[in-house]
Amino acid sequence: MGMDLVPRTKVRVVESFHANWSGWSQLGNVLEGLGCDLSEMSGCNDGDVISAKTCKAWAKELAKALDEGSIKTVYTKDEFYLGGGYNKLTVSNGYTGEKDLIESDRDWLESFVEFLYSCGGCRQC
Repeated sequence: MGMDLVPRTKVRVVESFHANWSGWSQLGNVLEGLGCDLSEMSGCNDGDVISAKTCKAWAKELAKALDEGSIKTVYTKDEFYLGGGYNKLTVSNGYTGEKDLIESDRDWLESFVEFLYSCGGCRQC
């Protein structure tokens, strides 16, 4: 379960992008922290479109933040999670406990950037 983004372009470099609901929420939080317009981002699998213009704007901001190292990980304690908590992606603003992204989170975000640059807009399914 989660959000599948399906490209609108006929020439597909990347077939689709998937995020579970937790990941989709974290992407929204990071994009918001970067000052991106989230008016086209949906919380439902309803086929709503994210325009090519918005996808490219998000990709540009995410790529810049990844290059600058301003997206960080913060460990959040939560007794309902195995191990007592989880890592949360955030835009750096001096939180106590901020750490550099782990490689798998960086790879995931970079694959999202690649998708956004190449999708020509996408449907949220």
